[in-house]
Amino acid sequence: TNSMRGAAWLSGKSDAIVVDIGGTTTDVGVLVKGFPRPAATSVEVAGVRTNFEIPDVLSIGLGGGSVVKQLPDKKARRPRVKIGPESVAFQLTEKARCFSGDTLTATDIVVAKRGIKALRPDDRLVQVTGVDPQLVSATCRRIEDMVMAAVDSVKTTQGDSAIILVGGGSIVVPPDGRLKGVFVRPDNFDVANAVGAAISQIAGEIDVVVSMPKEERDAILEQLKLKAVQTAIDAGAIHDSVAVLSVSEIPMAYIPGDKVRVRIKAVGNLFQTSTEPRVAADVLALADEFKQQSSSEDEADEDDEVDDDDDGDEADDEKELVAFDNADLFDENGVWTLKVEDIDAISIGCGILGTGGGGSPYYAAMRARQLIRDGKQIRVIRSVPKGGAVFPVAFMGAPTVMLEKVPQGDETRLAVEAVARYVGKDVTAIMSPEIGGMNGVEPLALAARMGVSVLDGDLMGRAFPKLDHVVPAIYGRQLTPAALVDDKGNTLVLANVASPASLEKLMRTATIALGCIAALALQPLTADMLDEYAVQGSVSMAWRIGRTVLDAQQRGVDPVRAVVRSTKYAKLLFKGKIVDVLRQTTDGFAKGTVSIAHLNEQQGRDSIHERLSIDFQNENIVARLQPSGRVLASNPDLICIVITDTGASVATEELRYGLRVSVIALPADPLLATPQALKVVSAAGFGYNDVAYEPLSRD
Repeated sequence: TNSMRGAAWLSGKSDAIVVDIGGTTTDVGVLVKGFPRPAATSVEVAGVRTNFEIPDVLSIGLGGGSVVKQLPDKKARRPRVKIGPESVAFQLTEKARCFSGDTLTATDIVVAKRGIKALRPDDRLVQVTGVDPQLVSATCRRIEDMVMAAVDSVKTTQGDSAIILVGGGSIVVPPDGRLKGVFVRPDNFDVANAVGAAISQIAGEIDVVVSMPKEERDAILEQLKLKAVQTAIDAGAIHDSVAVLSVSEIPMAYIPGDKVRVRIKAVGNLFQTSTEPRVAADVLALADEFKQQSSSEDEADEDDEVDDDDDGDEADDEKELVAFDNADLFDENGVWTLKVEDIDAISIGCGILGTGGGGSPYYAAMRARQLIRDGKQIRVIRSVPKGGAVFPVAFMGAPTVMLEKVPQGDETRLAVEAVARYVGKDVTAIMSPEIGGMNGVEPLALAARMGVSVLDGDLMGRAFPKLDHVVPAIYGRQLTPAALVDDKGNTLVLANVASPASLEKLMRTATIALGCIAALALQPLTADMLDEYAVQGSVSMAWRIGRTVLDAQQRGVDPVRAVVRSTKYAKLLFKGKIVDVLRQTTDGFAKGTVSIAHLNEQQGRDSIHERLSIDFQNENIVARLQPSGRVLASNPDLICIVITDTGASVATEELRYGLRVSVIALPADPLLATPQALKVVSAAGFGYNDVAYEPLSRD
């Protein structure tokens, strides 16, 4: 973003957090060596997921045109304030009270507090009067809280960071408030975007997968850095100006041989250009008439101070929660025909039930939505007739591979057909072995293509990393015959394998050989077997959770609170900010620990008194309260990390410092809580022998 580059030039700081406040939104990003930090995960543009490197920018509804409303609350000692996301935007000079309009905006609060001279000279400006001083103080405090919360969300390390404030709307941040001395607001801050456009540099980047034995790491990285530098020079950068901007190493799960994905970017000045001040001199000269003089800002108004114990946050919205009943989904024949919006809800629910693993439902949901638009039907059924055969089908391998290796589309169909031919049975319906993540949604798209139904159930009630974690395997049933199919149609059928654990090893090895992702189909289940081994109602449960999140987002209520209150026996374990992530790839699995701290909203800083640590192995396994070490939840109960503001799930590969998250726990299906099952799927079954399973309270 140009404004971030311009902020770096204007302030002389190359490593900082940039806060760019415009008329409607505030954009917050991180500068690393003068360049915006790229997003850690995929980014959607106009509703389309892309795999481009796009700056990691957080936007909030705060700008100079943001509408300010006082919320009714007779119990509050001071006014409760709502700022944005509504905005008068480009109509500021028509609708704002400081321009003789009738809408109270953030800019009006600035004028009410500091006078007309706080703004750019304009003959139409009038003094804003009649605003309660307590409302002005509460609004200024709320603005500070919103900005600091956004800054804290993008921070990549603990401790203080340089923060640069730019943009024409940045005048809404009081220069004499609690943030005085925290921000740098450089001269010409309102034209940072134009400055950034005038000082563009050129980059060279390499993105490769290499074998990296520990003892050769330094030498390999040095060679790759030289390649990145040369790439920038070949693109037109001045030789002596090129420097390495970033180095990223990502261990590749499921690939043997110390494989690591390495991304290196080098940047330099474009030939015959420079980033010296003279380059931007003309731009700054043209902006002189718009220049904001920091000397025009008033001294602090001591009478406007408010107590530190009033954080200005809005109280929980007490609007009545909508209850979504699974029973309303099915007709008198026990059939539920899905609509496009149902796919959206199921996808969100599957992400949450994935407990950090299972892969993204994005691609499967996209295919399912398109099939419905094309006139196909997706029917979910509660049960199958006697003699029917339900085929479990899923993808196996590394979910991150699908970011670049999108499924061809027929893999799951070919896998089911291979097993059906071998056993000599027609396909009555299909189901997922795990409801969590992408495998909870994939059967929906496949059912539409094959013209069969999907069973409202799965074999885990969540996501687990291994085949032998499905309920039939836990209770001693064989899973063969089974088939594995890759994107080229290569098909492997295993007729008989000694045990589910052996099948897991063989299939895992074959998946690696087939490109780290392949479709899997297992032995079909009869109606009697489903009664004994299936986790019933898991598809409709995913729908209910996702529908609750969507409804909360649409009505502007807390989605996390909505899910907890509307989901039976759900518990909110913790709410805070990720402050540390330790991960490594071992035996083909992403293992590690994430640490989440309570956030002190008043000061925008972390509370060190209490934290939650979650150990994960692809999926979240055990949640402990620190420093006591008390276990709050553990496998097989579900430990779900979601974004606090949206309710969206966070996969273990997406965990990073600064994310504001909430941790929800859901009880496991009773099939997973028996002594026999706990030997396999409890925390102890994953090697955490110090953790004894204590089921979540069902009060």
